[in-house]
Amino acid sequence: MSDSEVPFSDILEEHERSSIRGTLMQLAQQQINAHRRSATVTVDPYMRECSIWIRPGMTQQQVVDCMRDKLGLEQQEDGSYKAAGSSKFNVIRCHYASDRLQRVEFVSE
Repeated sequence: MSDSEVPFSDILEEHERSSIRGTLMQLAQQQINAHRRSATVTVDPYMRECSIWIRPGMTQQQVVDCMRDKLGLEQQEDGSYKAAGSSKFNVIRCHYASDRLQRVEFVSE
């Protein structure tokens, strides 16, 4: 062996290597779990379907037809729609100006 060559020796014990390996695996798993939690978004099905089918500027009759045909909802006496299958909202209300839809409101009562 020449003077420039230095023998390598393992300075860590097996339990120390195992501890480091376990810590690194735990950190990696925490990152994966954090990404999974943040990527999950709960979207109400009625809100999603209304954003697809119901558009501002539609006439009241067009909204009634779309709510019935596309979402399966019938207009109530007060002009609202009962969202029985929603876990977030009970009622969907449509607001009109000059017989044109201005906005859709999702209400928890």
